[in-house]
Amino acid sequence: MLWLIVVLPVLIFFFGIIVDVSRIWLARVELTNALEAAALSGVKTWERDHGDLSAPRTSAQTAAAANTVIGLTSVSGSSPQRSTVNLELNGGGNPSNNGNADLYGQILLGKLTPAADGARFEFHPDQTPQDEGEFAVCAQKKIQLQSVWNKFFGNAVGPYHISCNAVAVFNAGQPRIVAVKPVVVTP
Repeated sequence: MLWLIVVLPVLIFFFGIIVDVSRIWLARVELTNALEAAALSGVKTWERDHGDLSAPRTSAQTAAAANTVIGLTSVSGSSPQRSTVNLELNGGGNPSNNGNADLYGQILLGKLTPAADGARFEFHPDQTPQDEGEFAVCAQKKIQLQSVWNKFFGNAVGPYHISCNAVAVFNAGQPRIVAVKPVVVTP
């Protein structure tokens, strides 16, 4: 009985950590999938019509909204709420700047160039692409995820901040996700 009294709080603590880590991992995977879908959809639309700077943004926003992420809202009842991924269009800026209103927005149109290391690419939201293989769309978002500790134990742990991005390029007739250096970071 004494061992149970000593071990039970430790087990509950580790259970809470395991649940939080698994929720963070799941939210990150789901957010990454949503952003990859947005980037792929946006770059495919932009490559078809180079002159239209609003259609790729709308396409990316629609693709992201078709996905849900666990825990974007607080824990309710016995299961966490799921919310759609909403991206801001970030349009209406200078057309010579790919129409990006903000170079740190959630949907960015830009140019992709090979990095000096040859293994990755550099994304430039302030440069206009000219050829196939340069048209790129970056989708990025930062979310907050509440901890299960808040609901079950009353302790204020978190919220956790998860930041993801995805960059897609249209190359060889297909949209593709690429590794970018340096990674575009939201402020």
